Amino acid sequence: MELNDLEQRMLDALFPPGDHRRDPVLAALNGEGGLGEVPKQGLVDRYLSRQWCVENLVLPLELLPDDGVLIAIGNFSYLATIGDFIRQRFQGLKCQFVEMPADELLRRLDAS
Repeated sequence: MELNDLEQRMLDALFPPGDHRRDPVLAALNGEGGLGEVPKQGLVDRYLSRQWCVENLVLPLELLPDDGVLIAIGNFSYLATIGDFIRQRFQGLKCQFVEMPADELLRRLDAS
């Protein structure tokens, strides 16, 4: 998946080139495995529920090596509403959010 200009600027703002967290984020956005990869279905089942993820356009992508979790959100403006709930469910992990088109997110949920 190639990032569009806006996505690239967001990535650069959150994870400047040279930031050790950038590579796992890029790998997850491209559907590639990372060091902390757990099957997506496992993260969904362990922390949330499949139905909730579909209804709220949320997909946990992978565990990160720095005690964090990378979570894709289909509607970033909705993060203010669901962000605290997600953080509670992933208690003890640092939540990092990336935006993903809703159709791509649902496709990945269906595939998991």
